[in-house]
Amino acid sequence: MESRSAAATVIAYEAARVEWRQHPAYRRTIAQHFVEDVHPMFREMFNSVEQALSKREKKGETPLVDKQVQRMFHNAWSNLEHHHQAEDRLMFPRLREFAPTQLEAFDVLEEDHKRLYPLKDAVLSSLDNSMLSDEDRRRSLSEFIALLMDHLNREEFLVVPMFMNGAW
Repeated sequence: MESRSAAATVIAYEAARVEWRQHPAYRRTIAQHFVEDVHPMFREMFNSVEQALSKREKKGETPLVDKQVQRMFHNAWSNLEHHHQAEDRLMFPRLREFAPTQLEAFDVLEEDHKRLYPLKDAVLSSLDNSMLSDEDRRRSLSEFIALLMDHLNREEFLVVPMFMNGAW
């Protein structure tokens, strides 16, 4: 069931991107930068972490602590954390004023930011624990990435139309 939901989200997201690109304000606002530069960077960074972990597993390498994957994750997290802080402090308050009927949606996005912290801690802990299996490491990373990808998609569905309608 979850994979159907994920697939439906991807289809809806791709359809929305096609529609957004046709909007006259898409390229004149921050919308294009958000959709084509900022969020894809985070998707790629965390997918690279996942690929590095899988690659290490396929090679049969079993280091006590996978420092490369840890560094990659920490770097991606640091960038994401700064991005989320800017959203929480600057962007969301302004967009809340622009769209007061969407306050609950912004609450959910801010809660997502908070929910990522324990998942981040679980990933770093799993990468630092030589007693855990690769499956356990992969599971903690996958849980983090699943929430992040869902969050990025929902955020774009909410804010990109606002950007194109003059909110930013």
